Amino acid sequence: MAHSTLLILGMILVTLNGFSVDISGSDCSCDTFTTQLDCNAASACEWTNSECVDVDCSTKTTIVQCNVANSVCAFTPSSQCATFTSCSDYKYSDEATCLTIGCLADTKGSDGLYPCKAITSLKKCSEHTTETECTTHQCFWNSQAACVAPTCAQQTTALDCTAIRSDVVTTWQICSWTAGTSTCADATGLTQSNCAVLTRGSYYWNTDSSACEVCQGSSSYAQLITLGLALLMLII
Repeated sequence: MAHSTLLILGMILVTLNGFSVDISGSDCSCDTFTTQLDCNAASACEWTNSECVDVDCSTKTTIVQCNVANSVCAFTPSSQCATFTSCSDYKYSDEATCLTIGCLADTKGSDGLYPCKAITSLKKCSEHTTETECTTHQCFWNSQAACVAPTCAQQTTALDCTAIRSDVVTTWQICSWTAGTSTCADATGLTQSNCAVLTRGSYYWNTDSSACEVCQGSSSYAQLITLGLALLMLII
C-alpha cells in the first residue's frame, strides 16, 4: 500500500494486537532521545550537534524548509518562519501550500491569496464510495466494491509493513515484517528500536524497565492527523 509511512504522521491511537498505545496526550521532551532516529521521529525535535533539541523555526529560511520540516513551524504572511498557531492565521499564493501545514485552502481572496482553513473531519474507510477516494485515504477497495480497512497481511513490502489505519483514521495497527518469508503480520508489541519511531516520539524506551513507556506533558499531535493526510493529498 503506497505512502503508508506518510500517514504514520497522522496516527493518534496505535493498536497493538489487543492492546493500545494512546499518543494523543503527551510529547516526550527532546532531551529524552539519545539517537538521531528517535529524535527525528518526534515532530517538535531536531538533531543538532549530536543532540536532540527543540525545533528552532527561526533557522528555516525558505517556505519549503519551514512548512514541511515538521508540524511545529509555518511560514507567516510576513515571510518569516515561526511557530504554527492556527490555520486561519495563514494565506498563500497557491492552494497546495496550505496543505503543507496541515490545513485546507479556502476561496481565493481579492488579494490573490488563498486563506487557509482547518480540516474539520476525516472519513472512515467505510464512508468512501469510490475506489480512488478509498485508496487515496489508505483504505482497501475489496472485491465487493466496498471500502474497508486494510490488514497487515495485505502489505507486500517492508516499507509498507509499518503501521496501517483501521476503519477510523485515528486508530492504527502496527505491523511486523519477517524478512525470511517476506510476509507482514500484526505486531505484538513495541521494541527499543521502534518505540519512539512508531509512536512519533510520544513514547520512549526506558532502559531500567526495558519497556516502551509514555511521556508526560502537552501534545502537538492533534495537528499531525491533518498534516499526515494533507501531505498525502499533496503528493497523489
